[in-house]
Amino acid sequence: MEQLAPQDPRSIGEYSLLGRLGEGGMGRVYLARSAGGRTVAVKLIKAELAGQPEFRHRFRQEVSAARRVGGEWTAPVLDADTEAAEPWVATGYVAGPSLLQVVRESPLPHESVRTLAYGLAGALRSVHGAGLVHRDLKPSNVLVTIAGPRVIDFGIARALENPAEEVTQTGVVVGSPGYMSPEQIQGQRVGPAGDVFSLGSVLAYAATGRLPFGRSDTGIHSIMFRIVSEEPDLSGVDGELRQLIADCLAKEPAQRPTPEQIVERTRPADPAAPWLPAALIAQLGQHAVSLLDADTPPRGAAANPPAYGAPAPGAHGPAAPAPAAPLAPAPYGPWVQAHLTGAGGPDTTGTSPQARKRSGRTVAIAAVAVAALLGASFAAVTLLRGGGDTVSSRPGGGGPATGQPGVAGQGKGKESLSSSEPGSGASKDAKTPASKEPAGKKPGEPGKAAGPAALPAAYTGTWTGSVYRDGTDTGSERRITLSPGTVGDTVVASISVGESYLCKGTGKLLAAGGGSIRIDTGVTASTPAGKCSAIGEQTLTARSDGTLAWTASGGRTSTLRRAGSNRIPERFLGSWERSLSSSKGTQRLTVAQGAVGSSVVTFTTTGDGAACTSDAELFSAGDRVVIGPSRVLSGDCAAAGSSVLTVSGSTLTRSFLDTGNSPREYRRS
Repeated sequence: MEQLAPQDPRSIGEYSLLGRLGEGGMGRVYLARSAGGRTVAVKLIKAELAGQPEFRHRFRQEVSAARRVGGEWTAPVLDADTEAAEPWVATGYVAGPSLLQVVRESPLPHESVRTLAYGLAGALRSVHGAGLVHRDLKPSNVLVTIAGPRVIDFGIARALENPAEEVTQTGVVVGSPGYMSPEQIQGQRVGPAGDVFSLGSVLAYAATGRLPFGRSDTGIHSIMFRIVSEEPDLSGVDGELRQLIADCLAKEPAQRPTPEQIVERTRPADPAAPWLPAALIAQLGQHAVSLLDADTPPRGAAANPPAYGAPAPGAHGPAAPAPAAPLAPAPYGPWVQAHLTGAGGPDTTGTSPQARKRSGRTVAIAAVAVAALLGASFAAVTLLRGGGDTVSSRPGGGGPATGQPGVAGQGKGKESLSSSEPGSGASKDAKTPASKEPAGKKPGEPGKAAGPAALPAAYTGTWTGSVYRDGTDTGSERRITLSPGTVGDTVVASISVGESYLCKGTGKLLAAGGGSIRIDTGVTASTPAGKCSAIGEQTLTARSDGTLAWTASGGRTSTLRRAGSNRIPERFLGSWERSLSSSKGTQRLTVAQGAVGSSVVTFTTTGDGAACTSDAELFSAGDRVVIGPSRVLSGDCAAAGSSVLTVSGSTLTRSFLDTGNSPREYRRS
C-alpha cells in the first residue's frame, strides 16, 4: 500500500481515505474508512472512461450485479455512485490474501480444501440465487480469511434472465482459460454448472498446487483443448475429495453437482473449528491487527488536501515519497510484506527492531482489495473472431490489439495483478507490448495478421455425422471436437465408430482461411488394438445452414452437425439381463453414466461354470446410445462389434452396426 499522493482526494462520499492500494486501467483503489469506522476499499473510475457511454453502462451493470449478491462467503458492495463525473464503488475490505498467494507457498491440507469447497459452494449459491453466473472463479478471485473463504469480482457476471444483453463483443469468450468450463471454451451459453466446473479446477489447484488440465506454460490452447477433450489429472488427491472434484469437472454440465449438493457433501462437522493451518492463521491474525494502525492518512499528506472533485495540484507540487523497502519474508509467504509508512520511510529513531517489525507488519493484503476491485474487466479474454482468420488480444475486450494471438494482455505495471496466475496464459514476467500500426498504414486500415491464422469461432464445438465413401454410406460415424487455437496447435479430438472398431485421435490445425480449415489427425487409441490407422489431412467447410462439410482422402465425406447432449438418458441406466440358451447361463448388461470415449457399458456373462467380463466405450448418447466394440476384461469369451442401444418400456434392444448380427433383447433386472 502507498500513502496518498498530493493529487489524491482525502475523501470520497462519506469515506475517509487512508492510503492508495493500487492503480489500474479502470482507475485507482483506496483503503478507506466509513464514518462508522468500517474499513472499506473504494474504487474511483477514471474520468475518461466514465465519459464513454458503453463503459459507464457496463460499470452500472457490474455494480448492480454485485449488489444483488449477499451471503457470508462474498465481499459485499456497500455503496456506490455510478452517475458521478468520476463514478466510484465501495466494498467491504477483506483482510486476507488470495488463494493464489497462499497456494504458491504450499497446497492446503485436504480438510482445509473441504472447507474451502463448502464456502465457495455457498458463495456460488448466493451468486446463482441472485440470478447471476460468476464466469471467472479462479484462485485470485478467492480471498482467504480466518472466518473462511470469500469470493470477489463479479465484474464479468451476467444476468441469467437477460442472456441476450451483452456489452462484450460477439465472439468473445470471457474468463481465465485454465479455469474455464468446456462449454465456455466452445462459446456456448454458460450457466451455473459452468461455475461448478471452475470450482472443481480451483479445488484441485488448492489441494495440489497444479492445474488439473496441465501447466500454464504448455500454452493456453493446449490447456483449453485438454479441458474439452481429456480427463483431469487428480493425482495427489484421494478419497471423497477426489470424487467431489471429479464430479465438478464432468464434461457434461448436467452431470455436475449443484452448489447446494456440494454444500451438503462438505458441511463441516464442527463449524467453529479452525479450517486453516496454524501458521497461516497466525499470519492472518497479524494482518487484521495491523489494520488498527491505519486510523489516519499517512504522514506527509498535503497540508491542504483536495476534496473529491477539486482540481489536483499541478505538476510542480510535492512528489510522493518512494515506498519503504519491504520487510524480510514472513514465515508463510512473501505476501506478508507491504506496510503503511510515513513520509520518511521506516521509523528508525528510538524504536526497537521488534517494535519496528510489528508496526510495519501490515501485509500486502492491500493487493487483495486491488484484486477485488480492479479485477473487474481485467479477466483474461480470448477473442475468437467468428468471421476472421486471426485471433487478436485486447484487454477487457476493447481497445487496440496487442498483436499477440490468444489471451488478452493483462496490462502493465499495477494493472497486472494476476498475470502469473496458473491458467491465465501469462508468465510472471510477461508484458503486453504496446500496439503499433504497421509502417505506412493509416489508422483504421486493415493490416496483416499479427500471428498465425486461428480457428474461426464458427467451427468450435462438437460435431457428428455419418461417413460416406464415394457417395455410399459406410455404416460408420465420426465425431469431431474443435477447440480454439491457431495454426500448429492441437485443436482436434476425434472419435470414429464402425462395425468392428472405435478409434480415437487428436490433430492439429494446418490452415484456416478462404471459408474452410484443414486439419491432420493421428490415432491415440484403437479398439481392438491395431485396427485403426490415421486418415491424414481433412478439410472442413462451414455451410450457411450451420453444418460442416467434411472431406478426407479415399472419397470420404460427411455432413457434420452440432452434437446434442452426451448425457445418457435415465431410462438406459442400470442393469439388464438376457438368457443364453447355448450355455444355460445369463448375460448381464449394466449401463452407467459417463463421458464420450469412456467405458459406460459392462457385460458380465456366466454359464457352464465359467464367467467373462467385458466393457464398451460411449460414442454418442440420446434416444439411441452408440457404443464401440466390446473389450474382454477377464475370462474367455469373444468380443462383439459396435452396437446401438435403444429402450422401449422394460426392454433394452442391442442392435449391431454389422447388420449380419441379429439384435439382442435384455430385460430390466
